[in-house]
Formats: sequence, C-alpha cells, structure tokens
Amino acid sequence: MSAGKRNDVWDIVKGFGILFVVAGHGFSGEISKLVNLFHIPLFFFVSGLVFRFNDRSFRSIVKFVIKCLKTLWLPSLFYGTFFVLLHNTFVCIKLYDLDYYSLKQFGVAIIKHIGFLKTEPLESAMWFLTAIFIGRCLLYIVLWTSSFFEGTLKRQRVVERVLVALIFSMGCFFFYKGISLPGNADNACSLVPFMYAGYKMKKRNLSRHWLIIPSLLIMIGLLMWNGQTLRMSRNEIVNPLFFLVASTAGICFTFQLASLLKGLKPGLRIFRYLGRNTIPILCLHLLAFRLVSFIWIKCENLPISMLSRHPIVESSYFWGILYTSMGLVVPLIVPVIKSRIKKIGRA
Repeated sequence: MSAGKRNDVWDIVKGFGILFVVAGHGFSGEISKLVNLFHIPLFFFVSGLVFRFNDRSFRSIVKFVIKCLKTLWLPSLFYGTFFVLLHNTFVCIKLYDLDYYSLKQFGVAIIKHIGFLKTEPLESAMWFLTAIFIGRCLLYIVLWTSSFFEGTLKRQRVVERVLVALIFSMGCFFFYKGISLPGNADNACSLVPFMYAGYKMKKRNLSRHWLIIPSLLIMIGLLMWNGQTLRMSRNEIVNPLFFLVASTAGICFTFQLASLLKGLKPGLRIFRYLGRNTIPILCLHLLAFRLVSFIWIKCENLPISMLSRHPIVESSYFWGILYTSMGLVVPLIVPVIKSRIKKIGRA
C-alpha cells in the first residue's frame, strides 16, 4: 500500500465497528452482549494500525498532540457544545426528563466540554473519544520511552511490552477496586494493549479467512460459559483473561469478515463509507434513536414521557433493527452537508 493511500479493509472494519456500536445500543439481550465483547477493543486496535511514531523530538510531540486535538478533542467539543446548547430544547420536547439549564449551568457545561468532560445524556457514547485520546497519549509515552534504547531492537521490544503490561495491570487494578478516573483514563489503561497490538501488526497481512468460524465460536462459547459481557464505558472487563480472549476473537472475526466483504462492491462501498464517517455516527446516533422512540410511541399510543428513556424505549428485535438503521443513516447528514459545502467552496 503506497503512502497516503487508505486501506479499504481497515475502513470496512471501522464500518463494521460503528455498526456494532450502534447495534449494541439499539438492541438488548444476546445481540448487545455479543458485540459488547469486542467493539471498543476493535476501535483501539484499528487506532493502533494508523498510529505513527516518528521520533522523540519536541516537534514530533507537538505534531502528535495537535493531531489528537484536531481529530478527537475538537469533534468532542463541537458535538458536546451542540448538545449543551440544545439542552433546554430537548427538555421542552420531552427528549430529556431533566431540569432546564440556567445561564450559569450552560457556561459550566461548556467549560466542562473544553476539558473533555461530558454532561449530556445523548452524548454518553462520546466517552470513547476521551478514552482513545488518553490511550494514544499512553502509547506515545511507551514508544517515546523505548526510543531511548534505539539500536537494540530486542531491548526496545522488551521495554515496550513491560510498559504496556504495567499500564494494562493498572487498568485491571482500577476495575477490581472500582476506581473511575476522570476522562475514562481507567478504561484507556485496560485498552492500551489492543492499540499497541495494532501498531505492531500494521504491516502484517491480517486476512486468515479460516479463522472466521473459530473466532465466532469462541465468543459464543464464552458468552454461554460465563453469561457476562464487557461494559467498556465503565471499565467492566469481567476478568483479564476473559477480556483479552473475547476481544481478540472479536477483532479477528471482524477482520476476516471485512476481508471477505472487500470483494463485493456494494458492501465495500457501504461499509467503507461508514468507516470513514464514524465520528458523526458515534456522536449523533443516540439523538437519531429518539426519532425512532417517537415513532414507536405514536404507533403504540404509549405515554410521551417514555421518549426520554435512554437509549431505547424497551427491548425489541423489530424496533432494534429500526434503531440501528436510523442510528447509522441519520448522522450521515453531516458528511453529506460538509461535502456540499466543499463543492460550493470550490465552485
């Protein structure tokens, strides 16, 4: 793959990843449990695939920080501020069962978003942006530290693996002690091994089609045996071995599925497009869910107060399909508008 050219399989994997995120929120029961086993570690793994570490110069550090701020902090601030400004509107139209914000509360909420914190119910999925920001910083520190051992590749690898293991151990410690850190830093510690694995495997061929069935069976078997799933938004990893095995199986399964889909042009176009627009979907799919909840309430003559139920009205396979579909499609209005604006600007 030439420099600057995007990897279609990686984009398709991200497309599946965001589908799993939305489906995990739109369904409950076994579907939600299955995708929760791996969809967040999957994104950390892909983030590692595209992660770059050049050297330990101050210029490289500044470039890295600016890129993280641009791709993660800025979208979080933009969408977060959008939700804050519409807080009272959402209360008025029954999307929230909360109190109205005063002017002071608006200001405090916006300041919190500048600090990468969240305040609004409909942005609850956006914790991921903060966690992956911290995860990338932790991985950069690992690689920066190991770079002092340049010339001794074996020693560099040992240093990297020891540091990653220590960070992961910290994440496990936070889980067992029930400690939640600001900005989901505890979650990031648990997920760093997957980002590091992606970074180390970026030049390898990850297509092993024969693994698709065994990896799926491993996930199903773990669910049947343990009966539990991961709650990465709370750093609930069940136990380290379960977490590592289940997530690795899910990542393997998704990559094999993506490599098979690459040969089908319609599927390639759809999932590649989803994969290139994951942030608006991540940030807006819960808002799109409220539209489905409104339709459900009107169709079934349910109390309008149920509109504020989060993230869905109640468990339903039929409505879960509609939640997932709307959660994927409605947010794509954002990239469409951005594309139109760019065309007008070039005209």
